[in-house]
Amino acid sequence: MNDAELLITYSEISVGFAGFASIVVLFRRRSTGNWEPTDAFRFGAMLRASLLPALFSLVPLPLIRLGISDAHVWQFTSLLIASYMVWGGAKLALLKVALVPWTRGTLILFHAVVLFTQFVNLFGIGSSPQSGWVLLGLVGCLGLAGWHFYHLVWDPSEDAAAS
Repeated sequence: MNDAELLITYSEISVGFAGFASIVVLFRRRSTGNWEPTDAFRFGAMLRASLLPALFSLVPLPLIRLGISDAHVWQFTSLLIASYMVWGGAKLALLKVALVPWTRGTLILFHAVVLFTQFVNLFGIGSSPQSGWVLLGLVGCLGLAGWHFYHLVWDPSEDAAAS
């Protein structure tokens, strides 16, 4: 599989996950308007963590077709992912919604790890910028979406502990 096929496949998986997860979440027991602030936060974060990276995975395709060097394309895409991780991590750190402390810490750590992988690519640490680091960042974003999905659907301990 070449880079373009991988990016398009990632985009399809990411959009599919967002759609499937949204349907499942909307048909759960508490979907009749009785959403806790934590649920609303997680639902929004889950959608952002799958749909924004889907968009990021499509950005390199026209840039490569325009003749921009691969290294610059991967750096720019890493910059987009890193910006999203900084924004999401800052929002999470400043969030007023009650989350279990270990959950908030785990999510901030998750953001930091993805951010680190993108900085490695952005600044060419160890090698020239390449698609593998971008794909790793995109998969990390989808993992973040999966984390929120799990807590929305299967983990009632978050709500009990936050109350």
